[in-house]
Amino acid sequence: MNEISLPAAPSPLALYIHWPWCLKKCPYCDFNSHATPNGAPVDDDMAERYLRAVMADMTLWQDQGITGNLVSIFFGGGTPSLMKPDQLARLISHAHKTWGVLPETEITVECNPTSSSKTLFSGLASAGVNRVSVGVQGLRDDDLSFLGREHNAAQALETLSHAVHAMDGHVNADVMYGLPYQKLGVWRDDLTRLAEMGISHLSAYQLTIEMQTAFYSQVARGLWHPLENDAQADFFEATQTILRERGFENYETSNFARPGHACRHNLHVWRYQPYIGVGAGAHGRALINGEWCATTRLKMPTKYMENIEEKAFWAGSSTPLTLPSTAQEAFMMGLRLAEGVNMEDIEKRFGRAACEDSLDFKALDRFVRLGMIRQSRTHVCLTSAGWGLLDSLLREILIAL
Repeated sequence: MNEISLPAAPSPLALYIHWPWCLKKCPYCDFNSHATPNGAPVDDDMAERYLRAVMADMTLWQDQGITGNLVSIFFGGGTPSLMKPDQLARLISHAHKTWGVLPETEITVECNPTSSSKTLFSGLASAGVNRVSVGVQGLRDDDLSFLGREHNAAQALETLSHAVHAMDGHVNADVMYGLPYQKLGVWRDDLTRLAEMGISHLSAYQLTIEMQTAFYSQVARGLWHPLENDAQADFFEATQTILRERGFENYETSNFARPGHACRHNLHVWRYQPYIGVGAGAHGRALINGEWCATTRLKMPTKYMENIEEKAFWAGSSTPLTLPSTAQEAFMMGLRLAEGVNMEDIEKRFGRAACEDSLDFKALDRFVRLGMIRQSRTHVCLTSAGWGLLDSLLREILIAL
């Protein structure tokens, strides 16, 4: 196995904490989420056991020599807003004791309108949370019903309003476009309304049909058909135009932020920096014993807790990564960003040979000549012509390993 030199000083870290439960499984969702029985709250004893397991998980990471201050903590799910503010505060406090939480550390909690309130947001702020991401998904009741959401448009707007007030505008709205019957003009109106609500960040995702979801089964049975690719492209272009006109920067293919409000956690991950994943099904990536390793925790909450309680650090799996695979993944993730990929940094970290073994530079040069990719002395980035073709370009550039 090729070795990678450890950095001279501890690297800044990002921490992802997964809460695996939600009140209802959405038909498009392929994340590790488990609906509670009859939509009831998570049992107090189960929640307490899970919190203890997550804190023990953090300590197990530390025992592996993973050190450094946290630039971000991100609570995802599932629906982490089902946790009580004091439970979140305990996890934040343990992260602080384990690594160190700085005054500028970004601490985000994903929220759904049905499990959010003015009181909750106030409690989150008191717990140390300084940013929330609200799963709005849509502003039309018909859209929300199709997506299997439990809230309506009025609840979504009210939740955003409360969040903006409590978090001083440090709010992301998650929305979805490209529904099979969706009209472009209606989407423009909804997006404009969202952009003018005082939020600082918006994530706009095209509806994709993932395997092992209810939507996948419905499409396979011919119950409905996804929007055509050309129509999807129209939605993508409209999203870029509307948000840019209203002061948002398209800093990643699906993410838009007002200047200075890009999500630090996601930027850290996309720039291929080390991050820790704790909780059922959580993914991580870090230097362990001189090697980059990808880690995955067991998905089932009960199995995850049992393994953590047995002090099994790899309560899932750990995969050492080869230099070519790390170079390729760093390129693939960095190309999603408007700033592009710092090729000079990748070659310094993983070696020129690893880049040559994993990337087709002839294909890259061809896309530069075609005006889809721009190349400088240090960076490679997409042009406006290539922005909507990322997946197609990567299929040509990445060498099968």
